[in-house]
Amino acid sequence: KLQFLYLIGTMELGMESPAMTAALVVGSVGALYALVRRRPAAVAHHEKLPRLQSFVGAVGGRMKVGFDAVLGVSALEVNEWCADKGLIYNYTVPERLCRDGVLPLSVAMSLLDTASSYAIVGEDRTHRPGVSVKLSAHYTSKGRLIRAGDTVQVCSKVSKVGGTMGFAQCSIKDAASGAVLIRGEHVKYLPMGAAWDLLFSGYLTPVVRLVAGWGAARLPVSVAAAQQAPLHDILQLDGVERTAAGHVARFRAASGVHSNPIGGVHGGCQAVLCEQLAAAAKPDAAVQGMSVTYVSGGKGELALSAHPSTHAVHVEIAKQRVGGAVVATAEVYFFE
Repeated sequence: KLQFLYLIGTMELGMESPAMTAALVVGSVGALYALVRRRPAAVAHHEKLPRLQSFVGAVGGRMKVGFDAVLGVSALEVNEWCADKGLIYNYTVPERLCRDGVLPLSVAMSLLDTASSYAIVGEDRTHRPGVSVKLSAHYTSKGRLIRAGDTVQVCSKVSKVGGTMGFAQCSIKDAASGAVLIRGEHVKYLPMGAAWDLLFSGYLTPVVRLVAGWGAARLPVSVAAAQQAPLHDILQLDGVERTAAGHVARFRAASGVHSNPIGGVHGGCQAVLCEQLAAAAKPDAAVQGMSVTYVSGGKGELALSAHPSTHAVHVEIAKQRVGGAVVATAEVYFFE
């Protein structure tokens, strides 16, 4: 309407009116702001999996690197999107991710982290991945551990996606019997800013796909090698020492190997580091459950400390500098 009034004004006055020009500028800015803040329409159930796969295809250059790629997980291979706001992903456990033939709980949590993040991205109207606030999981039985070569179903059901927070219930089931082996929960903080909402509201998807395609070049050799390497070669703690209070260690995160698509250290990767140091504190105990709380973003040099108690180990990850901010804290529980 403002553009029409502007045209009429210039025709009648024979020149551009300052008032009309100001109205056009203000109207254009207002229209752009309304477009950014506008909530896209709700998505039908049958459209969610294609929308998720289209989103991953649009940002595919970012999905080819990072800890998700090390795990071998891709939303393009999601098998089913359930009517009750959840997805199912079939996964065959590779030997390289196991320790003594058994899949560590923290690696299983990494799978749940990725699957539940994909589920939330698929449910959210502007595909916001957000950042993790809390991730927890536990084995349902000591006698039903996941082993190398097992085929499992990684399942995630979205409880709620709001303007600020997203909640998901997740599990890993035996693909043959349907028995639940691991249960977990994932909480995420979702806001990504107005620019993200505009880019992924659907209007600019072709532009995003074009720009992201420029970053989909051949992988660096180090990243490609990490996707085939054993887990203990990818995630090695340095300087593990026993102290009066427990254990301490250091870790240097490598971009493209230990990172999430946004660039920080992957939440599942942090869980693996916590379990490794907790295992050093209690070498003869089997991990039953873990709960990781994420405090701030982390990258580069990290310092870890573990403090054992009777049935658990408290682990803290901080930035490796004097007074470095805490990145995450974890409680690791063991079978009695």
